[in-house]
Amino acid sequence: MKTIALVLVSLFIYCSCIGQVTSSIKLDRDSIGIGESVKISVELVFDQSVGEISINYQNYDSLRSQYELLPDSIEYFAELEWHGKYSNGSYRESINLKNLSRLTNGVFFFTDTLEITVWDHGVFSIPHPIISGASVQQIQSPLLMVTFPDEIVNPDTSSMILPIKDILTESKSFKDYIWILYFLLFTALIFFGFNLIKRRKSFIAPIKPIKVTLPAHVIAYERLDALRKEKLWEINQIKEYQSALTFAIREYLENRFNIPALESTTDEIRSALKNINFSSELTGELIEVLQIADLIKFAKAEPPGNIHESFLRKAENFIEQTKKKLSLEEETKIKEDYKVYIKLLEEYNRKVK
Repeated sequence: MKTIALVLVSLFIYCSCIGQVTSSIKLDRDSIGIGESVKISVELVFDQSVGEISINYQNYDSLRSQYELLPDSIEYFAELEWHGKYSNGSYRESINLKNLSRLTNGVFFFTDTLEITVWDHGVFSIPHPIISGASVQQIQSPLLMVTFPDEIVNPDTSSMILPIKDILTESKSFKDYIWILYFLLFTALIFFGFNLIKRRKSFIAPIKPIKVTLPAHVIAYERLDALRKEKLWEINQIKEYQSALTFAIREYLENRFNIPALESTTDEIRSALKNINFSSELTGELIEVLQIADLIKFAKAEPPGNIHESFLRKAENFIEQTKKKLSLEEETKIKEDYKVYIKLLEEYNRKVK
């Protein structure tokens, strides 16, 4: 009778396993405490019509809590600690199911045992492994309940109450007074920072004064007056005198009419003056002064002695006839502004040094 029952069961298993893999999970116990281990048995059954298949435990990285079974609970996943042959992480790799023992009825059986430790409390569903290469029929996954240990012993409360001892006194050391050093350092930093901020606030960057320029004729008259007082021709410095005279004339032309006279020849100055409405007599006197001065400077000509003061008067006459017309009040105001500008400029230069 037992033989017939065994044959019937084998036939049932054989018929149900044709073309697919049947996966079943068993636990050595369904309830453990936090930090305890549980063994999981995996059993696969399939017939010889199934080709090469592999098993992978990658989904055993964590256990999913069955929050819907408990009121007011939240779903989460418990981290596991593996033991035994899969503790080094090889459970993630696919294992080819070969070298299996075959029963007489042509059905293959594969069994494997996993040991894990759970460190979170709750009710967790044990998943089936990942089977590749065939369709899988999963038998319902078992549940594992993880609870707090029944007794939690605090070693601090289990010891005997000892008599109160006197407070130990220690000798003073440098560490006991180091706070004074920190306080002094902090005070010095505050003082230094306050002075630095105060100095920065009190410092005002110097502003360069707006340039004030004297009228061209004022500059020219000052040069000619200085030249008359020196009387260089009387001490036989004729070349130096003529150079200073022509420089004053050329500078006036450049400042008054924007002619590049300081860098131009006498002929170039003659051509430039044609574009300005001068009388031919006035232009002729000026060109005469410049030409004779050129002969004295470059050809070493020796003019008569009375020509030098005469050239001064001609230069002054030219400036008087061509200067910009300003009232006495206007010219006085410009001169005063110029003196203020020179003082401000000197003060500015001292600050920026």
